[in-house]
Amino acid sequence: MRWAPLAAARATSSGAHREAVAHYAAALRFADSLPLERRAELLQGRANECFLTDQFDEAIVAQREALECHQQLGDRLGEGDALRRLSRMLAYANRHDEALTLSVAAVELLEQLPVGPELAMAYSRVAESQFVYHDLDDAVRCGTRALELATRLDDAEGIVSALENIGAAEFQRGNDDGRKKLEQALALAEKNGLREYAGRAFILLVRCCTRLRRPTAAREYIDAGLEYCLERGLETWRLYLLASRARVEGNLGRWDEATGSAALALREPRSAPVVGVLRLSHSGLSERDAATPRHPTCSRTRTPLWQTPVSWSG
Repeated sequence: MRWAPLAAARATSSGAHREAVAHYAAALRFADSLPLERRAELLQGRANECFLTDQFDEAIVAQREALECHQQLGDRLGEGDALRRLSRMLAYANRHDEALTLSVAAVELLEQLPVGPELAMAYSRVAESQFVYHDLDDAVRCGTRALELATRLDDAEGIVSALENIGAAEFQRGNDDGRKKLEQALALAEKNGLREYAGRAFILLVRCCTRLRRPTAAREYIDAGLEYCLERGLETWRLYLLASRARVEGNLGRWDEATGSAALALREPRSAPVVGVLRLSHSGLSERDAATPRHPTCSRTRTPLWQTPVSWSG
């Protein structure tokens, strides 16, 4: 109880997130008799680290228990923030309807309390949910609300999160100002040590470039993002980028490379459901198209990968 939480914090700061998960698990084995506030802190720490290492089932369990601690304490601020965090974890487990419901519940609860950074982050979480549902107007509206509040509070995390959601929605419309916002968010995340948000910025830049059929730009962001995430132990983002690389290479007709990228992601037994769908579909499409014989005078026709329906988180 004395050293495991300290070891977890040290592991987190050095990018050893799997080690942090193990240290939090060690501490929580003896946490039943702790005050609820302290138990909630440990559970929240474990949930965060499981999220970053692509262990979503474990993250959701720990986050629900942290939420219950706040509810038992009557800590409405902690409850609202825990709802927001749980909403995001559910989204990455491809449970988007539940995620949207909880994100709205978090906003409704936090709006009853004094204004703080938790509310800005809750607005941003709703914007993130709306982006996933392709409601880009609402994503920009909620994101702008989050950005205004976070700026007023001088909250770097809230500013970066809001910029990412606004930028992604605008860029997906084809507005290059959105790309600039995402790059601004990436720079601010790196400056303020917000590694998770830097990883997400890379993901959003890749996603939008792919949707807009800019494979060269997408590949540049993928290469930079993979290097960044590998060095910092951000497994969730690394796997998304590997799956995205398979998609981009498929768009370019580089079937062997696309299959190789998908195979790298397939080696990881723990993976977000969306990543699993992406990596399997790209691997299958690449293998199919690579094996399809070409007519000597006719080009193949097929549905481009960028037109394949995909449900994305984040």
